[in-house]
Amino acid sequence: MVNRVTLALIAGLCALFAGCGEQEKPQQDSAVQKPAVPDSGLRITAWNLQWFPGKTPSGGSAAEQTAHVSAVISELKAIDADIVLLQEIRDPAALQEIIKAIPEYSLDVVSDFRGNLEVAILSRAPVSVS
Repeated sequence: MVNRVTLALIAGLCALFAGCGEQEKPQQDSAVQKPAVPDSGLRITAWNLQWFPGKTPSGGSAAEQTAHVSAVISELKAIDADIVLLQEIRDPAALQEIIKAIPEYSLDVVSDFRGNLEVAILSRAPVSVS
């Protein structure tokens, strides 16, 4: 189990860095085709939050920050991924708001770029099928 999580985190990091500069919100295509390979059941998503919270280097107003945090929480619940890679975290306290709002996620990794934008990896324990 630990090896699977480690591999998933490594794969997630690769996806995170490959996705740098991607659009702000994951797009959902209504005409999504089924994958050619069977679904492994592990869902990973990477999301560039763009100056989280507030969408600007200064963070914008308190209302803009609150709206950004709420929108991210709502989308993460809808995406329902097992591993979440978040980019451009400006304020670590806002990241803690996500963890409080979605307690099934644990914060596994947070970068420390000392004053620059951070990245984080959240995961949740896999559901065992009996």
